[in-house]
Amino acid sequence: MTEFSSPNVEAVGDGLYRLRQLDGDRWISQFALLGPAATLVVDTGLPASPAASLLPFLEAHRRLSPERPLLVLLTHPDSDHCGGTGALLAAAPWAEIHAHARDVPQLGSAARTIASRYLAHAEDGVGPDARAIARLRSRLGGEFRVDRRLEGEVAISFGDGREVTIVELPGHSRGHTGVWLADRRVLIAADAVMGFGIPDLDGGLKFAPQFFSPTAYRATVARVEALAPETLLCAHEPTMTGAAVPAFLADSRDAAAELERLTWAALGTVGAPLGSICEAVQSGYPRPLSCGPADLAMTVAGILEEGIAAGDVDASEERPRRFRRA
Repeated sequence: MTEFSSPNVEAVGDGLYRLRQLDGDRWISQFALLGPAATLVVDTGLPASPAASLLPFLEAHRRLSPERPLLVLLTHPDSDHCGGTGALLAAAPWAEIHAHARDVPQLGSAARTIASRYLAHAEDGVGPDARAIARLRSRLGGEFRVDRRLEGEVAISFGDGREVTIVELPGHSRGHTGVWLADRRVLIAADAVMGFGIPDLDGGLKFAPQFFSPTAYRATVARVEALAPETLLCAHEPTMTGAAVPAFLADSRDAAAELERLTWAALGTVGAPLGSICEAVQSGYPRPLSCGPADLAMTVAGILEEGIAAGDVDASEERPRRFRRA
């Protein structure tokens, strides 16, 4: 076997690897677990990611053969996590694509993903413009199938009695999943927990934490804390071990609380549109963000929707809606 050598392939443990590519001013990651009887790939990156690193890596490790089971988990339906799936399947059509049932409706088609995930708040006046939508189409790649819809926790056997567990970690998406390696106390979390935000290459923050529900996100932070991983693998951050793990989880909880506080502070009794609330939240966030206010829409809208359900926020009936304290 020829070892695949790249400065952007990190051996995390026995048979476990992180593969990174640059995505503008940040890193994106996929993960590969090489077991005795099967290979698990976690996320497929952007359309160019398989050719850049994943396929050469699998070929070097003799894992690109129909006789070698190749399982692919898509943790959630964002372009930098699922956009390379079509390209991977073109090279390895026998691969089995797994995703949580709650996320499957947003996967497999660029048009469907854009409409349901990226244009979710367009009726409230916040969403990508035509140029951004064209870019999203290119980042989501070709159409692909999902072979297995996951629900609950799912154990996957790799032979020789070794198993990993696919765990539910919702918040960033309704069906966000991760992979728990209990024997090593390693959690592949992708974007399930996000600290104070996604880092850029200069040490700043590109995005604040993004979640559809603050309640779901807090529950996931608590779930990860209960697992108590010794190694935490997120998609955009360096590998975290030891004391860095609980510190990152504390930051994740604190950032969510700050986003809620800023959202509530932006609400008045007259009513404000979603875009204006996002602008106020971004301007008040304790760390500068290089994203635009629209990138906060999912988080702010999630906070507002929970406020509406609790009777603490009123929303106008016309679109775009205006929100105010009840």
